[in-house]
Amino acid sequence: MQNNNYNMPPNNQYNQGFDNGYESGYNAAMQMQQQMSAGAKKPNKTAIVIKSIIIYIVAGIIVLYAIGLVGVAIDEFGDDTADALKWCERNYNNMNYSSLDAELTLYGSTDEKFDKYWEFMKGYELYTECQQWVMCEKEGVENSTANLTDRIQELEQLAKETKFSTNQKLFEEFVAEINGLRQ
Repeated sequence: MQNNNYNMPPNNQYNQGFDNGYESGYNAAMQMQQQMSAGAKKPNKTAIVIKSIIIYIVAGIIVLYAIGLVGVAIDEFGDDTADALKWCERNYNNMNYSSLDAELTLYGSTDEKFDKYWEFMKGYELYTECQQWVMCEKEGVENSTANLTDRIQELEQLAKETKFSTNQKLFEEFVAEINGLRQ
């Protein structure tokens, strides 16, 4: 018969040492596991839900911000003449002619929708030149009367040939004002 360790009596020195070492190691491991599981907190479902909601909100804000940036880029760099027309009309009606000129020049508004404003700016330029020549004429600057007369004639011609009745009215008022300054 074979002699195996399973049938050995517990007082055998080999078996006894092995059993004591195994038993003490196993017991230590079990104690450690029980301590760890007793000290570990169970996952709080409410905290997990709140953290998930916060993550979704932050992600949503980032997405909305990105969409806003794309929208701004499209507005800034797109071919949106409607806004430019609104600005031009506002400056035209408010007699803010330097801003109107800047708007037209800055955006290079060459579409025929802007013809009214370009035509007006030509007339306004002649009007301001006339004002300067009136002052020069009063100061006795040489050739000022001839230059003033030429500019007034150009302004009168522009008033007759204008395509827009509102511009015609304004150009006629400019001519009347310049003639009033000459007297």
